[in-house]
Amino acid sequence: MNFYKLTLSYNGFPYEGWQKQPHDRATVQGELEKCLKELFPNSKDALHTLGSGRTDRGVHAVGQVVKLSLVENVPESGLKKALNGKLSPNIRVLECAECSSSFHPILDSLSKEYRYYLLPTSNQSPFLYPFVTYWNQPFDLSKAKMALSLFKGEHDFHNFFTTGTPVKSTVRKIYECQVLENHDELGSFFEFPEGTLCFELKGEGFLKQMVRCIMGAILSHAKGDCSVEELANALKSREKVRIGRVAPSNGLYLYQVNYP
Repeated sequence: MNFYKLTLSYNGFPYEGWQKQPHDRATVQGELEKCLKELFPNSKDALHTLGSGRTDRGVHAVGQVVKLSLVENVPESGLKKALNGKLSPNIRVLECAECSSSFHPILDSLSKEYRYYLLPTSNQSPFLYPFVTYWNQPFDLSKAKMALSLFKGEHDFHNFFTTGTPVKSTVRKIYECQVLENHDELGSFFEFPEGTLCFELKGEGFLKQMVRCIMGAILSHAKGDCSVEELANALKSREKVRIGRVAPSNGLYLYQVNYP
């Protein structure tokens, strides 16, 4: 077998998330494997892909990392070119490199960075709607920053995720969290409108819909629906508490996965 580390960028709007699902529902992993099987029929039964994170329906990626197992030995540049020629324009292979059989895109990662793009305005564009969350309700940026700062550090996030695949622990560590206001600061791969806010969270790992739950709580506080004390209590209490709704998926990007 031959092993490759792929870095993918994709528009998640047309897909039901990263992970393959039954009944032929469109997913990023499903399309990737379909193209690989057509390109490399000798690997059809042995082919395997493993992503660094299971992005939800409508969530985008700038730097999704994938381990690929192939029977064929293909030059890195040839594999990248072949895939980009076969995949939907919604999915691009940015980098391709051979890797060891022991490489694990989830367990070997040092940290992951998610970015959530929010535009506090009622003036929505139908063309930008899939890529940014429009917020036309009351919004206090200073309150949003205060709420975001509460999540830095190690916490039990059992009130800030949705159930799915069983996990051993809901304790996670957030290394960095900040709001980027200056448009030039966004370092953007995509031209967002002026006034777009970028909520950046970098941590050791994230639970299912954890970033969207955190953003939902931040927006609830920024709107004035809950207090700082209620947010802090939700991080400390063992009782089940839900603050705010799960934020929409279209503003969320898996931005980068960091390895040793």
